[in-house]
Amino acid sequence: MHNDNFDLLLSLPPNMCRNLEFCEPKVAARSFATFDPPGAQLGSGGGTAYLLEQAWKNSNNPSFKDWLSEKGKLIIHGGGEGRRLPAYAPSGKLFIPMPVFRWSRGQRLNQTLLDLAEPTLQKLALH
Repeated sequence: MHNDNFDLLLSLPPNMCRNLEFCEPKVAARSFATFDPPGAQLGSGGGTAYLLEQAWKNSNNPSFKDWLSEKGKLIIHGGGEGRRLPAYAPSGKLFIPMPVFRWSRGQRLNQTLLDLAEPTLQKLALH
C-alpha cells in the first residue's frame, strides 16, 4: 500500500541502492533511494539533508522550495552499519522479512519491515 500524497525517499546501503530495481522492483518504481557518500559519517540529520538534496536534484524541478512543498516527503533511513542485524546489512533493515500474524488481515508471506511500517508512517504524517 502506498499513498500518492508522499514521495518515498529511502536511505539504503550502497549495494541495495544499486540493485533495488532488481531486488525490490515495486519499491524501486515508487521511490527514490540513495546512500551516504563513501567515507562520510553524516549521521541521521546529515543523512536526511543529503537524501533530500539528491532526491531534489533527481526531480528536475529547478526550485528546491517548490519541490519540497509540492508533496509530502516520507524519509526512511534503512542503511547504517547493521551491527545488530549483520545478516541484513547488505539489503538494509527495511527489507527484513516480517512474520505473518494469524489474526491479521492483508499480510503476505513475503512482507518486509517497509511493507508494515510505511502505511503507519503515512497515517502519522497526515495527522
